[in-house]
Amino acid sequence: MKKVMRKVKCQWITAAVMGATIVALGAVDVPQIAAVEENDPETTVPVEDENFSAISTEPDSVTDSISDAPIETTITATSVVAKSYVQILSTADVFYEAIISRGTDAINTAPWGTEGYETVGHSSAYLNTEVSVSQEQLADNGVLWALISVNGKELGWIAKDALQEQKYAQSVSEKAVDYSATVNRGTDAINTAPWGAKGFRTIGNSSAHLGTEVRVSQEKVMDYGVTWALISVNGQELGWIAKDALKEKAYAQITKETAVSYDAIVNRDSDAINTAPWGTKGYRTTASSADYLGQTIEVTKEQTTDYGVVWALLSVDGQELGWIAKDALREVTYAQIVSETEVAYPALISRGSDAINTAPWGTKGYQTKASSADYLNQTIEVTKEQTTDYGVTWAQISVGGQELGWIAKDALTALERKTETKTAEIGYPTIEKVDATIPAGERWTVQSGSKGYDTVTYEVDYADGIEMGRREVGRTTKAVREEIVKVGTQQVDGSGEPGSATRYHRVANGDTLWGLYYKYGQTLDRLLEWNDIVDPNHLSLGQLISVDGYNRYDAILKEHQIFASEEEFLAYIIPVSQRLAAENGLYASVMIAQAIHESDWGTSGLTTLSHNLFGIKGAFDGNSVEMPTNEVINGELITITAGFRAYSSLDESARDYVHLLLNQRGENGKYYASAWMENTTSYKDATAHLQGRYATDPNYAARLDKYIVTYELYKYDSPDAGTPTSK
Repeated sequence: MKKVMRKVKCQWITAAVMGATIVALGAVDVPQIAAVEENDPETTVPVEDENFSAISTEPDSVTDSISDAPIETTITATSVVAKSYVQILSTADVFYEAIISRGTDAINTAPWGTEGYETVGHSSAYLNTEVSVSQEQLADNGVLWALISVNGKELGWIAKDALQEQKYAQSVSEKAVDYSATVNRGTDAINTAPWGAKGFRTIGNSSAHLGTEVRVSQEKVMDYGVTWALISVNGQELGWIAKDALKEKAYAQITKETAVSYDAIVNRDSDAINTAPWGTKGYRTTASSADYLGQTIEVTKEQTTDYGVVWALLSVDGQELGWIAKDALREVTYAQIVSETEVAYPALISRGSDAINTAPWGTKGYQTKASSADYLNQTIEVTKEQTTDYGVTWAQISVGGQELGWIAKDALTALERKTETKTAEIGYPTIEKVDATIPAGERWTVQSGSKGYDTVTYEVDYADGIEMGRREVGRTTKAVREEIVKVGTQQVDGSGEPGSATRYHRVANGDTLWGLYYKYGQTLDRLLEWNDIVDPNHLSLGQLISVDGYNRYDAILKEHQIFASEEEFLAYIIPVSQRLAAENGLYASVMIAQAIHESDWGTSGLTTLSHNLFGIKGAFDGNSVEMPTNEVINGELITITAGFRAYSSLDESARDYVHLLLNQRGENGKYYASAWMENTTSYKDATAHLQGRYATDPNYAARLDKYIVTYELYKYDSPDAGTPTSK
C-alpha cells in the first residue's frame, strides 16, 4: 500500500506516536503526517480547512513513496493512534426558511467530524435554493450545524454559515370587506399573496386591468405598512394588489327612512324604477315610470339619500315594484270620516240621481255599486250614519236585512213608523149531525157557538202623514166555538146519496189535525184518507180540510174552481198579459206560458184558494199560504212545503208578477233583467234566462217554449213594447 501525504496550508500534520522508540540510522528529515489509504495512487482527497470548506489536494513535489529513498533506518515501535471525534454540545428544534448562499460547503449525514458522518452532497448544487431548517446542533469545535430539506425532502447537515435565513413579511391585521373599486394605477404587481409574504408570487400586472371595476373581498395590512386588497372581476379572483392602486367606488348613503302608507298616482313618465334608491350599493333599474303612468299605486316606505332626493317604495295589489323618486308621484288625498253614529230608522229613497257606494264617496277604496234610481220611492232601513270632512252625511241602507251600501242622507226622506192593530170578527161554523131521534125536519141546537177575533199588528211607515207602506209583525187569533145542531132525518137527493153542504175547515194558526178530528167528531185515519194527507204533523195556513168524508179536497177545489176550461182561462190571461207586458217591456207570450204552467190552467189549489197564478213564494201584504211543491235540488226531484203569496184577486197576482220581474235584485243588479225585451232578441232568450232563476226545473225553458209554440202565444208579443216603467 502506498501512503499519500496530506498538506494543510503548507504545514504538516504530525501524528502522535506513543510508547515508541525510534533509532535513527541515518540523517533523513521526514515530516509527521496522517496517512489515508488509497487504492489509486493518482487519487487526491479533498481536505477541509478550519471552516470546513474544501481545499485543493493536488500532488506536490513530495516523493510519492518513502521506499524510494535510500534510507538506512531501523524502526522498532509498538504504537497506538488515538482517533478523536467532534462532540455535539446542544440540539434545538427550529423552523425557518433560508437560502443556500455559499457554494463551497459539504452536506453531510451528520455534523462534520462527528462519529459516523458521511458527505452526501455539496452546497454548490443548491446555491440560492430556498430550504427549510428543522434542527440546529452546536459542535464542540464551535461550529453551528443546520439540518435542511427541500420540498419536504431532507438533504442533510450544512454549516449554518452557508445559509442566509429568509425573513417574510407578516400580516398585522386582516378583515373581510365587500366593496367595488377601480384599478387606477398601472405600475403595480398582482400577486398570489401580499408582497413579501411567505410563498407570494407575482402573477399579473395592474396595467392589464387599468380602469377596470373590481370587487374587493379582503384586506391585509403588512408589517411594513402597506395595505393589500384581494380583488376579483365578474366573480373570478385575480390576486392581491396594493390598495393604493385602487379607487374605491363611492355609493349613495341613506340618511333617513320612514315607514308610510298612502296611495299616489304616477304622474311623470321619465323616471326609473329601481331595486333600491339610485346610486346606493347594489341598485338596479327594473322598470320605467312610463309603464305605470296614471295608475294609482301604494307607497309603503320612503328613504332620503345623502344627495337630497326622497325615494318611495311602490307596490301594486300587494306586489312590490321598486323605488321611484317621490317627485314623480302625486299623492292621493282621500276623504276622512269625522264622525260615525249607529242609527235605526226607516226612510224612503226620494231622489233618483244619487250613487249608492260601498263606502262614503271619496273615502279610500269606495266603489259605486248602484243608483238610487233603482230603488226610487222604496222603503229602506238606515243602520249607520257617517259624516265626511267635506261636510256630507252618508247613510248606510239595507232592504229586507240585506245591505245595499251608502247613499247621501239628503237623498232620503225619513219615515215615521207607527204600530197599528186591526181586529176582525171571525164567524163560527155551523155543523149538522143526523140524529134519528129528532123529529123529521126539526133542528135542535146542541151547543151555542161563539164568534172569534183575528187581531193583526202592523208596522206602518208615514211620510208627511201619508202612508208609504205597512208590514204585518204579529197576529193573534181568538179561537171560535162552533155551533152544533142535530137534524131529525137525512135528506136524500135524486141519486140516492146523502146530500152534503159545503162542509170543510180552512186551517188557521194553531190548528192541528188532532184538534180537528176531535172538533168534528172524526177519526185521524178518516181525515188522513179523505184529504190525502201524508204527514199529519204538517198543515198549511189556508189549507181546506174535508171534515165529513163526502166533501173531499178535490171536491172542495172543484166547488171553488175559477175556470171551467182551458179556453176560459186563456180568455182571461191573454188580455191581462198583453196589457201588462206591453206597458213594461216584457214578453206577453212568456207571461201567458208561465201562468199556464204554474197554475195548471188556473186549476191548481194555489190558484183556486189563494189566487196565485205564477207560483210566487213569500208573502203579499202579510198574506201567505203553505203548499207542497216540487223542487230540483242537486239534480234530484224532491217535494217540500213552502210558503206562497196569497192574493185577494187574480189581477193582483198578475201585477205582482210584473213587479217581481222588474225589481227583484241579485248580486249583479236586477235579477231578471236578461228576460226583458230590451235585453233579448226573442222570447227564447227570456225563457232560457228564467230557467234556474225563476224555477229549479232543468227543463223549465223547454216547457215554456212548448206552450208558446203549441198555442202560438208569440203572436201576443207587442213589437212596440216600451222599456220597464218600475225599475
